[in-house]
Amino acid sequence: MAADTTPPASGRTEPDGTKPKKERIHYLYLAVIGAVALGILVGFAAPDTAVELKPIGEGFVNLIKMLISPIIFCTIVLGSARCARPRRSARSAVSRSATSW
Repeated sequence: MAADTTPPASGRTEPDGTKPKKERIHYLYLAVIGAVALGILVGFAAPDTAVELKPIGEGFVNLIKMLISPIIFCTIVLGSARCARPRRSARSAVSRSATSW
């Protein structure tokens, strides 16, 4: 007698028939939502503690600002490198860089 191989209710299966693992992005999304909610809660419940935590928040924002420029630069360079027409992509990369700065 053959084994029952019906897919799970979601309809998605891996090649071996198991349910797929959740992506890490989903957990990161939930962690960010939770951190925002926790920050709001601390701000309302203990404003003095929230003021003491301000340097941590400012440091985090400064780190994000520091990472934005290299990420944008790498995105433009890699996107231009993948184009089929290198000469045309170089012109478009320069124009994109000039308009974004």
